Amino acid sequence: MEKKENALGLRIQELRKEKELSQADLAKKAKIARTLITMIESGQRYPSEDALDKIIEALDVSKEDVFTEEVKKQYREKLDTYLENANAETIIKAYRKISQDDK
Repeated sequence: MEKKENALGLRIQELRKEKELSQADLAKKAKIARTLITMIESGQRYPSEDALDKIIEALDVSKEDVFTEEVKKQYREKLDTYLENANAETIIKAYRKISQDDK
């Protein structure tokens, strides 16, 4: 699988190293597969919401600690690209999801 620039994965790796945890240690604490940690950190995969919550809890950090300006910037760029290429139905579904999350 192609390696992609992944600010989120790099941030997780940085926090993991600050906590002096190996990938195996983090995986065990988060109760997820070590290979998933490897794939997230290397940009091969983005974590599900559930996996990300488990990683954040295992690292004992806040979401704000993970979602730095660089991570947010990359997510905004990806969202912009996604919306540029989306059809009307997809945009409506995304808007509904965002609206539900605001409640």
